[in-house]
Amino acid sequence: MSDAFPVDGETDGRAISAEEVEAVLRDHYGLSGTINSIAGRRHPYFLIDNGHMRYLLKAAPADDPEQDVEGEHALMRHVARSPDGPRVPEPVAARENGDVVRLSLADKEYRVRLLTFLDGSPPPTEGPFSEEAIAAFGTLSAALTKSLEGFEHPVLDRVPELDLRRAGPLVVELLSTVEDHSARDMIAKAMVTSLRRIQPLGAKLRIQPSHQNLTGLSVVGDIREGDWRPDGLTDFTGIARGWLVAGLATSCAFLLQRNGGDPFAILPAARAYHALYPLTEAELEALWPLVVIRIALTAATAEHRHAADPESYEAAAEAEERRSLLAKVAEASPALMSAAILDACGIAKTMPVIGRLLPEIDPDRIRLVDLGMTSAHFREGNWAEPEIDWKLLAHVAWETGMGSTRYGEFRLSRTKTNTHGRPENFALHIDVCVPAGTVAAAPFSGRLKAAGPRLVLSGAGLTLHAEGLACEHAEDTELAPGDAIGTVAGAEGSVGGLRLRLCRDPELVPPLFSTAEQAGIWSIVCPSPSALLGIDIDAPQPEERARLVRGWREYLYDGAGRLLLDFSGAAGLVGHSRRELASAAERQLLLLDAAPEKASHAEEEYRRRMAALLPDELDRAFFTESPAAAAQLVVELKAGRDDLAVADETATGYGRLGHYAWAFEETGLVPDILIAGSPAATGFVGVFTRSEIAAGHLDERTPRSIGAASFAMANAALELLEKEALRENARETGAYLKTFLERFSERFPTVVAVHGNGLDLAIDYDGDAEALGARLRRNGVLVTNEGTGRLPLRPPLCLAPESAYFFIEILEDILSES
Repeated sequence: MSDAFPVDGETDGRAISAEEVEAVLRDHYGLSGTINSIAGRRHPYFLIDNGHMRYLLKAAPADDPEQDVEGEHALMRHVARSPDGPRVPEPVAARENGDVVRLSLADKEYRVRLLTFLDGSPPPTEGPFSEEAIAAFGTLSAALTKSLEGFEHPVLDRVPELDLRRAGPLVVELLSTVEDHSARDMIAKAMVTSLRRIQPLGAKLRIQPSHQNLTGLSVVGDIREGDWRPDGLTDFTGIARGWLVAGLATSCAFLLQRNGGDPFAILPAARAYHALYPLTEAELEALWPLVVIRIALTAATAEHRHAADPESYEAAAEAEERRSLLAKVAEASPALMSAAILDACGIAKTMPVIGRLLPEIDPDRIRLVDLGMTSAHFREGNWAEPEIDWKLLAHVAWETGMGSTRYGEFRLSRTKTNTHGRPENFALHIDVCVPAGTVAAAPFSGRLKAAGPRLVLSGAGLTLHAEGLACEHAEDTELAPGDAIGTVAGAEGSVGGLRLRLCRDPELVPPLFSTAEQAGIWSIVCPSPSALLGIDIDAPQPEERARLVRGWREYLYDGAGRLLLDFSGAAGLVGHSRRELASAAERQLLLLDAAPEKASHAEEEYRRRMAALLPDELDRAFFTESPAAAAQLVVELKAGRDDLAVADETATGYGRLGHYAWAFEETGLVPDILIAGSPAATGFVGVFTRSEIAAGHLDERTPRSIGAASFAMANAALELLEKEALRENARETGAYLKTFLERFSERFPTVVAVHGNGLDLAIDYDGDAEALGARLRRNGVLVTNEGTGRLPLRPPLCLAPESAYFFIEILEDILSES
């Protein structure tokens, strides 16, 4: 029970008066102060404030056992005097030189004791804990354990309420009254699975004094910058001898429950505990199974209460909540969680020595195929084709006879467009093509757990999963290193295919891929199979995973294969990485890029195309290297005249507005000067004007820094605009987007107004527009922020309707959460 804050419970109805408490304080402790009764406790509690310190006076029936009270007082004094311990209350000695005073109060016999009151706040009742608060739990638990070293008292021999060493029998007893078969079976399965993992570790787990029930009810803390963090202990009833790591597991189970069942939420607590009070590798491997066991125990307790009182809504709700939490926790891979805990604590597992699987193959003849984010094999979205990875591997194998994919590669083909969540694209396996009939040998000693289409060889600390071998042995055959397993399946003279995986967990069927976020952890569970082939088959890791490395139409890809919808305007009009533009640039570069004497044919062609797109009045064209140079040219053309109309169409031209090719067309007026960027976003800026305005500006030569390839790409972009009817797409898809955005302005107060037409839109946001842009990026949309409350939305004109809808979904979710 807490010595600082009351919890709801039964009261015994005895009323001890303030006058009686005042007399106790005066006569037995020499103290006085303001007295406040604390309601909601089984026995009378009083908070005493004398202006300098606060105290807690506790009255318990005289026939309550004294040993626990004496032991808890000894614990308090020991921890309080330890340089490593957390903040704790201390017993105040009475004038009679004892900690407990026997008195008759309100016509009853009581044992009264006085403790210093531990200032602080209880945990917030709702919401997840921050990483810092979770780490603080680990630090507090470790500090307490460290402070208990050398403490001896019979109180340590008491049995904790839910002793994880006795979890099996406890669950059997609790479930004996439960008739809900599905609940009972789920709890039993979780217990059996976890106990099986604890069994080989049990003898290695240290038994020593620790807090076996350290949860939110046991602590107080302070609030720093709005974040609550525990730093004081108020409950000592859970301190006993037990598995050292079981105490941390109990705290982790509580933290996991508060953080929505996210298994990885416990990592800061494990890391902080280990940093202060190092755990052994066996204890760290036991931590996750013990967390599951604790949650299963609490679920069984809740089901037992529900069975005893089936009409109770509260009991039913608690049972459902505990079942839901256990179901979520049981979905987590135990091997993955153990690896995550070891990784968080900086414990590296050594790789067993293994031999080659295909000893007849010359490793240097195996050609690796690049299936990563920047592979030259991928172009024009062909990575979305079915079985593209196998096709590319087969092509390599056909040329050389042998080929292999790479381990630890972020596969481009695994990133799907317009999908929520992170792609599972980090390869934890390799696919290998070698001649059929090639002999395969055991790379290490082990037992064949499976010998069918998926061969499983389980050894000491490592398991091989191999598909594509014709195995000549029966299951349970024991093999020594180098023993023949079988041959690569396939017709004589053909190329056979193998799929190979290694796993440290003999009970786990390892996944083929993981997300980028879990790649480091999964690579511990499923290490590289390079040694099986005798060559380095590990893909190089990107230096910056979040750095954008590839584009295609309206999409961008970072180094880890995360997909972004590009609404930033950087994709230009026709989108990223269009073959037509690349081919035009290559063709021009192979002919001539810099024309030393007169304009290139590509430039002349671009002038002709622009003349057809613009009003006849704008018959003179100049090209500059940058927007700044274009602005300077406009100043020169105006030559001090204020009556000239200038239209800047760098963001609106070429049909981006949908209904018009140029924004000025909506006014019905032709500007005197028009500024337009390259439709291919190649860097140059065009300035178009009337002959009479340009008459005094004799130099129309294009700077040599603007090569012919830039104009060739611009011409290709203009062709694409017409061929793919991109102006019409801007009108239709833009109208769809604007309709939904305007609905958002009615639903969400932060969306003040929606501006623009076609695919040149903007939101006036009454809030932190920069934060909104950051949240959009985290959820898969790239936008620019101009440092104002306006958020521009400028996707390329090739934006597909399904991509527009995906953007609307993301924005709606973010606005709803806000």
